[in-house]
Amino acid sequence: AIVLIDYIQKLRMWGMDKRQAIIQGGKTRLRPVVLTAVTTVLGLVPLTIGLNIDFIGLIGAFFKLFTGDLEFFRAFGPNFGTYFQLGAESSLWWSGMGVVVIFGLFFATALTLVVVPVLYDFLALSEEKIEALREAEKEEDDESTNLQPGNAPGELGGAFRST
Repeated sequence: AIVLIDYIQKLRMWGMDKRQAIIQGGKTRLRPVVLTAVTTVLGLVPLTIGLNIDFIGLIGAFFKLFTGDLEFFRAFGPNFGTYFQLGAESSLWWSGMGVVVIFGLFFATALTLVVVPVLYDFLALSEEKIEALREAEKEEDDESTNLQPGNAPGELGGAFRST
């Protein structure tokens, strides 16, 4: 969301209209935001489904290749269950966290791509209104301070003015 807002701000500094900057920023940042979320979700799928890989056994089988033993290739055949397990014991602890993080990423992605630009538009509109009010107040103050001596309310004017 920070990168999206920063990009929208840059587009506005380059002279683009606020709404066009929001639309262009959303189009430009859509792919990176979605790809980041998807790759993270794909990385969490093994944790969530409880995929357990015996890397120690696989590495040992890989190094046995140099001695002529083909156990490494058998790991992907009938001995698949020896090195890869679904629903492993550790999944009892980690699958809940994986589900929560995956759904949190979906929710955060939706917030980043939909809610953040809408709020930016709303708050920028509010900022413009506040700036207009400040300008009007400043002009009002300037008018009251630009009165000539003797013309200010409560002062005596002209020849009746004391020096």
